[in-house]
Amino acid sequence: MTQQCQQRDTNYMDRQCVAKTLYSIYTTSVLCSALRFCRQHEEQLKADACAKSLHLGEGGSFWQNVKRMSNGKATKYANCVADVTGDNNIAEMWKDHFAGLYNSVADSGYKSKFF
Repeated sequence: MTQQCQQRDTNYMDRQCVAKTLYSIYTTSVLCSALRFCRQHEEQLKADACAKSLHLGEGGSFWQNVKRMSNGKATKYANCVADVTGDNNIAEMWKDHFAGLYNSVADSGYKSKFF
């Protein structure tokens, strides 16, 4: 009788071991699948998180996410714009550009109200 009990215990332990192994394989598979999804959709998930924080009215959190997502190694100032280099030259180029835009419409006397 004791041998039968031992055999039952061994069979039970074997089934438990198989069940644990199968569960481990299943959870590993699910984890790998979730990781693969996150890697493939990383940009979309980040954008969704930003949109959610903005929708909830958490402006600070939104801008922190934007800052975190932006390239921190990029230079903060442009070195070259439209083949123009140098701070003063770039500023002059933009001045001329916007002066051309604002002067392309007839004045109708509004300029005298502002100056």
